[in-house]
Order: sequence, then structure tokens, then C-alpha cells
Amino acid sequence: MPALELESVCKRFGALSAIDGVSFAVEPGERVALVGPNGAGKTTLFNLISGELPPDSGTVRLGGRDVTRHTPEKMAREGLGRTFQRNSLFMESTVYENVRLAVQARAGVSFQMLRPITAYSRLGEETERVLELVRLSGRAGVRASELSYGEQRQLELGIALATGPRVLLLDEPTAGMSAQETGEMVAMLKELPGEITLLIVEHDMDVVGALARRILVLNFGRLIADGPLEEVRRNEEVLAAYLGVGEEVRDA
Repeated sequence: MPALELESVCKRFGALSAIDGVSFAVEPGERVALVGPNGAGKTTLFNLISGELPPDSGTVRLGGRDVTRHTPEKMAREGLGRTFQRNSLFMESTVYENVRLAVQARAGVSFQMLRPITAYSRLGEETERVLELVRLSGRAGVRASELSYGEQRQLELGIALATGPRVLLLDEPTAGMSAQETGEMVAMLKELPGEITLLIVEHDMDVVGALARRILVLNFGRLIADGPLEEVRRNEEVLAAYLGVGEEVRDA
């Protein structure tokens, strides 16, 4: 059973067909990249998958369940996590507090003054586990506002992981990063537990090649290619969409 499946998903904004009958399935544990020229509809498609926008038609399934009309909050409870192009952190809270709040939300726990501190030990253990995954254990007591940009992106990933996703949508996880920060993020994503399914929007084709064995190419809201990177590079419709027929895709 696919971890994520789209069937004939469509979305229009007035006369503009932003997403036009997109269908694909992602298997559990698969790492898939979604690429396409600017304006191709990648972020809109992510918004449709995550419940930020309702599709006009078509079906979205998560683990075989129809989640087409679910809200983002309900999608999170169903096991879908997402990061965004722009960080959305509690900037005056510490790294630990940011992740703990996400762990707390997942567990459905509200802090109460009269509950013993031992009641929250499991939340603390899970918070520490997530911080290790995103390599921020040593920065746990630092305010988010004091982190470097790359570290803030790591924290954003940690918050998404703290919700316990089975499927994780990563919207340009290396955007704005230095070469060193990009390398660290790629290494971190490679180390994520294999049971987490990843769908990644990314412009850097070196990052795409390092993380994904399968590439989906979107253009004008249509899925025009689906396959390994080298096969996609030779696809005539992809070449025409990027640089003109006969030239190799160098950057998505």
C-alpha cells in the first residue's frame, strides 16, 4: 500500500489551471524529489497534499486512507509532516522548547502545575531524541533567534520530525544555505529513519541526486516525467520545459 497517493488531483485559480490532473504514488520509505521550473505548481501541490488548500477534484490518500478534505492539523495527526520555504519558529524560545512543544502537541499533553515532573519524562526523552536526529543537542538551551540560518532550518526539520510523521514533505530544505550548510543538511536527511517517506521540493540538482532515486517533474501543473534522474535528464519534454530541446537539465 502506498504511503502517499494522488489520483487526478486538480486545482484552479480562476482561469489558471495550477494543478492539472496529477497522479502518482510514493511507497513507504521511498525518497522522491519533486522538481520543475518556477511557477510549475510545486508549492501548490504541497499545499493540496498537506491540507492547506482543498483540491477542486481528485483524491489524496495517506496510507490508503482518503484524506482529501482534511485540515493541516488533522493531516498531522494522520502522520503527515511538512517543512516550509520560510522558517516558522518561536524565535524567543529555546531550541529545546520549540521541539518540546511539537512533541507535546503530538502527545496531546497540556502542562499542569500540579502534575509531577516525572509525568513528563517521556516528552523530555522524545525531545532529546529529535534534537539528536537534527544535530542540535548541543544547542538545546540557545534561543532560536540566536541560531545561524542553517541551524534554524535544522530546527524547523526537528519540529516536523517531532510530530512523528510517516510521510514528510520538505519544501526546499536547502534554500538560502551555504555550500557547507547544504552538505550538512543533506547528510542529516540521509540519516533519517528509513521508515519515514520523503517527498522533497528542491532546486539544487546535486541535492536531488544525493537524496532521491526517483524524480517527479512538474510543468504548468502537469506531471511530465517520473523516473530516475538520468532518465529524466534525457526526457525531451523536460528538456523543453527547462532549457530548450537538446540541452541537458543542469538546475531545476
